[in-house]
Amino acid sequence: MRQQEYIAAKVSAPLVDIEAGTYLLTELFAAGPDKPAPMGGGMPLTSQDVWYHCLNAGLEWEPWERITLVKMSEGYCSARLQGKDVFAISPIEQL
Repeated sequence: MRQQEYIAAKVSAPLVDIEAGTYLLTELFAAGPDKPAPMGGGMPLTSQDVWYHCLNAGLEWEPWERITLVKMSEGYCSARLQGKDVFAISPIEQL
C-alpha cells in the first residue's frame, strides 16, 4: 500500500541499502547454514553454535547480529525442507 502512495505522489520510496547485511550472509555460510540432525538431514544453528563460531573466527558481534544469524539459519532450514515438496510455493512467490 505504501509503495502505491509513493507512486501516486511521484516520489521515490526510501530504499534499504541491500549491501549492508551481506557480511551476515557470508558468515552464515562460513559457520555452516545448518548442522547435522540426529535422525539425518539438517537443523538450524543454535545461539550457542553461533557464539562459538564468533569466538573461533575472532568476531566481536553485537547480540542482535548473533540472533539474526540464528534466524537466518532457521529460515534456511525451513526453505530447504519446503524445497523437497514438489508442490511447495517458490520463495520468490511467497513475498
